[in-house]
Amino acid sequence: MKGKSYLVTGASRGVGLCLVKELMHKEEEPIIFAAARLPEKYEELQELAKANGRVHIIRLDLTDVQTIKAAAGEVLQILTAEGYEGLDFLIQDAGTSEDLVPPLDTPDHMLKLVFETNAVGPLLVYKYFRPLVQMSQLKTIVNFASNFGSLTLASEPLKHPEKATVLDCTQIAYKASKCAVNMETVIIAEDTRELGFTVISMHPGIVDTAMGSRPQKVVKEAKPEVQPEETAKLQIALYDKLSIEDTGKFFDYRGNILPW
Repeated sequence: MKGKSYLVTGASRGVGLCLVKELMHKEEEPIIFAAARLPEKYEELQELAKANGRVHIIRLDLTDVQTIKAAAGEVLQILTAEGYEGLDFLIQDAGTSEDLVPPLDTPDHMLKLVFETNAVGPLLVYKYFRPLVQMSQLKTIVNFASNFGSLTLASEPLKHPEKATVLDCTQIAYKASKCAVNMETVIIAEDTRELGFTVISMHPGIVDTAMGSRPQKVVKEAKPEVQPEETAKLQIALYDKLSIEDTGKFFDYRGNILPW
């Protein structure tokens, strides 16, 4: 019996790269598509693919719909050649953020880029990869959101001003785009529920990566809470347990349900 099939966007570094590594260690030996905007620039990803024939590097730029269409065609071709019936897991990790500045200090081009990458890009990936996912048995889509995309959590400083920090008024594009991702999850989950899809939002934690460590430069106490290797390991364990009953939910990397 063949192992499962996975596609991970943003696989060139950070959590995405660690997800690829963790999947490589699974006993079932899944086929893994490691998608990245400029994969040729990342030597570690290239070495992983050279060392393991089950890892296929795919060029996919969330801001370029032509690369998304081409990636879907390439993945389908490989799955068919390898005898797989569709894509079991579509894990949308790729994303970007702007500097830790107030809304009016965010450059105009960054507002557009962050929304295009974090909110529009995943919708286009869903649109063109949905046929591949629908062909599979597991039909699972994981949209990377963030606890910063929770309206409930984001409004806490308004309720408790004494707990507010300067970080609460920064990264408006990132936070709003991740809130949009959560709405996308809910709508897609409803749209695909009768087809047997499982669609969730995932908060990977405040991870010790270049992006996750930046807040500490502004507020010393805002330290990362988890290493990328650990969140990847816990996420994969969670994905293995998902079922149709979980569709439309917002999880953190430990399996806790987060408020919208």
